[in-house]
Amino acid sequence: MRSKNSKFGLIFTIVCNAAIVLCFAIGFFLLFFKIDLPDKLDKNTFINYMEAKGCKINDILAEEDYSGIDDYLMTDKESCPYLVSYATFNDKKVLGQFFTQGRNDVLQNNPNTKGRTSVSVNVFSLQYYEYTTFGDYYKAIVYNDNSVLYASADREYREEVINVFKDFNYKYEINFKGMQIVCYSFFILLFICIVSMWGTLKKTRNKGWISLIPFYNIGCLSKDVLGSAWWPLLLFVPIGNVVFMFMFYYNLGKVFNKNDSYCVLTMFFPSVCWPLLAFDDSKYTKPDKKKKQIINQPAEKENYDNIKKVEIKEKKQISTGRKILNIIKWIFTVIFFLWGAFSILTYTEEKLIGYVLTGILSIIYGILICPPITDSTKKYKNYTKFKPLIVIILIVIHIIIFGILPF
Repeated sequence: MRSKNSKFGLIFTIVCNAAIVLCFAIGFFLLFFKIDLPDKLDKNTFINYMEAKGCKINDILAEEDYSGIDDYLMTDKESCPYLVSYATFNDKKVLGQFFTQGRNDVLQNNPNTKGRTSVSVNVFSLQYYEYTTFGDYYKAIVYNDNSVLYASADREYREEVINVFKDFNYKYEINFKGMQIVCYSFFILLFICIVSMWGTLKKTRNKGWISLIPFYNIGCLSKDVLGSAWWPLLLFVPIGNVVFMFMFYYNLGKVFNKNDSYCVLTMFFPSVCWPLLAFDDSKYTKPDKKKKQIINQPAEKENYDNIKKVEIKEKKQISTGRKILNIIKWIFTVIFFLWGAFSILTYTEEKLIGYVLTGILSIIYGILICPPITDSTKKYKNYTKFKPLIVIILIVIHIIIFGILPF
């Protein structure tokens, strides 16, 4: 027979997760299937529009031949206070090279850059990429349907240039209704987390109200599940936050004496497994007390065999759990190293020092989580003692990099 709490947990899980799936489905449908990107801009339309604003148009192809380009039009510097160019292509390779050069100009050659935005839409046959920067100049480049529209102007003409993109329908507007519906699913997910925290903290500390206090609730849960309140600091580290979540959800099942299969499912489907676990009849066992319970059991002769069986079963569970955790650690080690290499290689393309430092830090994270290295360093007490301090220093450095250095 299920208890009332278990029934509540089951109904709560089904209703909330069904609502999440529904919101995601409707939201993503509106986002990706209701995208209305414009067709290729007509050459005469561009000429007539710019001439109506008093800008003469130069046909670059009339002066110089470019292979792979059908149209290449540009406003005349003497008649127009800002530069606008429009090009269409019949060769994807040429288009890629042309757009890359323009994008680099927009992102790199703009003194005193104060703002930068980018939009990427690549769904089915629809392709739209937009990069803009705002500093001493307003620069923008848009790739849409085999055509590229580029503009550069002094900051005082920023609004006029934006209106040019909007009038040509080359300024992508996000479907906010779809985004809003998708956001509802995140609010439902947050609600699931708070309710599940309440149930979990009620079982671990008999203080469910802790779930309503930001940061403190995560620290208490981390202490109860992972044995330390330092682990949530990884939430502020890119990719490290994913590692923390996996560790937390796996060990969440363990401290409530769930089998390995349930723990792995909790890692990947927390919105389903966590509320079920929070309101079922499972008992909480502190992570550092689990082994002691077996050791302290009376060792009378008649129950010696039973104790041995329990110990063997416990060792098998620990061994299986460690294997799964090591596999996950290896996966994230590879991700850290690949991300570090990618960030450093990005520097060679865009010459931004922030990418190099991010790459170096990512490699350090990979070293810290690599199973052979973590296993070999456990014997060094000074290292394990100051490991939380090392994590804090890395987080501070990462925050400084993201806050000060250019990307």
